[in-house]
Amino acid sequence: MSSDRGAIAEGIAAIATTAAEMGQTEDDARRQVLQVMRSLVDGGDPALLLEAADAVTRQPRPPSHPVHQLEQREQIETMLGVTSAADQLAASLRAREWLRNMAEDLAAGA
Repeated sequence: MSSDRGAIAEGIAAIATTAAEMGQTEDDARRQVLQVMRSLVDGGDPALLLEAADAVTRQPRPPSHPVHQLEQREQIETMLGVTSAADQLAASLRAREWLRNMAEDLAAGA
């Protein structure tokens, strides 16, 4: 993967992950991702979307904390409006699934 292509894949991964973290629907994320992708590369590229799905797995993850601190951390995070580690991980999984779905649909001509 060229460095430009890798940067594009990482950017697409970030867009999809952010959309998932913000509670957007798959259709909203699809529109955003495809608009950006088509502005950067000629047409739709299923392989680029699969690269982006893989890039999601390389995004930074929230640190883990000892079990005895989890309840207190959860209360503090809720009070501050911070997205919990579990919610961040769930968003990453959704983003990865969305990108794979988009790649499949593009490859099928949908």
